[in-house]
Amino acid sequence: MKISKTLILPCVLALAISLSSFTSEFSEKVENPQKEETTKKTFDVYLVKVPNTSKVKLLVDKNADARLRILLTGKDGKVYYSEINDDKQSKYRRLFDINDLTDGVYYFELYSKKQTLIKEIRIQSASEKLVSLL
Repeated sequence: MKISKTLILPCVLALAISLSSFTSEFSEKVENPQKEETTKKTFDVYLVKVPNTSKVKLLVDKNADARLRILLTGKDGKVYYSEINDDKQSKYRRLFDINDLTDGVYYFELYSKKQTLIKEIRIQSASEKLVSLL
């Protein structure tokens, strides 16, 4: 059984192209390993309004080894709450009573070495406080 040279040549070319793309991707990861790490999230944040109250739950899912700084600030930059979380837990949960805050815009700011995330809340008073999570 004779294999024709015209059949072998395209197979060799396809193999060479696939190997060259693999090695160039691998060498880029070796030369710049931080590029891949910076795109990974170290935490996810969720804000949940507790029904029929003026309370908000801050839910954070994070890497267990990630150090997390949490701030609650006003639009003017005033810090109302500050905490550094070094727990080796992958979940952070905190309940905030915002009844004492005046009407306005506030921000939950969360910082780690690799990621920064800011969540905005708006407080409007009517007969009871209206909390909007944005």
